[in-house]
Amino acid sequence: MASKTQSAHEKHVQTAPVQDFAGTAAEEADVAAHNMAVIHQENTDAESARALVASFRAPTASAAAGCSTEKTQSAHEKHVQEFNDWKKKYPIHNFTGKNINVQTLVDSCNKGIYELNPQHQRNVVHNTKWQSQIVISVIRGYPLGSPEFDTVQHTQGKNAGLDYYRSLDGKQRLSAIIRLINNEYKFDANIKSIKGKKFKDWPSVWRNKLLRSDISISITNSTLSDEEVSDYFNKKQNTKKTNPGETFNAKLTRRAILCKELCNTMPFPVEKREKDNRYTLLELYIRLNYAQYAMENKINNIDPTKKTLEAFLEKSEETDTIKFNQYGTRIKEIINIVNSYTETTKDPWAKTQMIPLMFLYYKYQDQFEMIKQFIKTNIEGNNTFYESVGGNHNASAVRCKIIEESYTQWKLSQTTY
Repeated sequence: MASKTQSAHEKHVQTAPVQDFAGTAAEEADVAAHNMAVIHQENTDAESARALVASFRAPTASAAAGCSTEKTQSAHEKHVQEFNDWKKKYPIHNFTGKNINVQTLVDSCNKGIYELNPQHQRNVVHNTKWQSQIVISVIRGYPLGSPEFDTVQHTQGKNAGLDYYRSLDGKQRLSAIIRLINNEYKFDANIKSIKGKKFKDWPSVWRNKLLRSDISISITNSTLSDEEVSDYFNKKQNTKKTNPGETFNAKLTRRAILCKELCNTMPFPVEKREKDNRYTLLELYIRLNYAQYAMENKINNIDPTKKTLEAFLEKSEETDTIKFNQYGTRIKEIINIVNSYTETTKDPWAKTQMIPLMFLYYKYQDQFEMIKQFIKTNIEGNNTFYESVGGNHNASAVRCKIIEESYTQWKLSQTTY
């Protein structure tokens, strides 16, 4: 019964409004108690409602927060992955600076510890005056911009298995010092005691001062890939603008190395090779090589930009060795023809002279003897053969057209005769 009475009371409390009443003290006390019960229930219901709404809202807000966190985390993970992928493609190398004196540098180069002439590096391109100024800078303690080296392992010879430091940048500066000490040129600066003298003839005080002078260099213990070396070299050349031949020589791709090896077998005149400090013959060879490749693959422009030639050297095909040797055989034939010139011919080794010859030979390969006779009788010593071309920016293409038309007419006249 007590529970039923309580239940009935709660029902009344839920539905009964707050009452205003004036009566006896006991009656007023009952009304006050009733009103307090109603107010308490209303407050309880409101709190329950708010709690219920919150119970629906909380998962939604929580889910939204979780979603936002997941998105942030997902974006971060994506960035980390991109960064790691970038590091794999472009490894990070740490370079450490150190000071060595000139005597140590010279001795270390002689022992194979430092290599200043790796494949990618240019020959010495500066005159003795520039080199002498570098020597003065060292004597006076001026920094040389910290020449840079990576670490490579000897693969043959008495040092096989040992590490050595390969020059990445700074060869020209360091070579200026070493070449002087090796007595390869006379000092060409205005210092009375040593001007015009080779190092062996310097007064001892000057020799000792240079040998004891310090040079700052930077070394990384890692080995840069061939692609990294080429890229590094081309970006660091600030002392003298790098020409196309030097850029091609700096490449260590399969095609570039193949072209360099074949170029070294070509019968270019000795005097041309001796003066070819900046790989102009290599550039010419690669252009003649590409001209044949372009014609074989029906590419219209057989004398493209440096950028196109770089892209050509970056590619690789299984048949490259066979094809490039075939190209080399034809190039050698053209070089031999030009070598046979006895009459003075203007710029016979210029690309605008050589590419048209290569074009003609490649197109009419079965007529080599006639082509040879045509060149000897019509082009050798004839400095007006291409006169109409003038300064045309596409001179090679125009000259190819001229030489083909002239050859066709000449051949016809020979046949008719």
